[in-house]
Amino acid sequence: MRDGLIAGVVLTFVFTLMLSCGTALLMHRRARWTSSEQALVARGGSQHSSSNTEVQ
Repeated sequence: MRDGLIAGVVLTFVFTLMLSCGTALLMHRRARWTSSEQALVARGGSQHSSSNTEVQ
């Protein structure tokens, strides 16, 4: 019983980790297409365009 519970928690953790890594890869690929998003990613990473206008 306890082994199954631990396995479920580990699987959930790995799934969440893969999901976050996948979305980060998608955002990174999408940022390459538009130069404004690419500059945003190069500056602060996860900052949005609202904070980008404040810097400029």
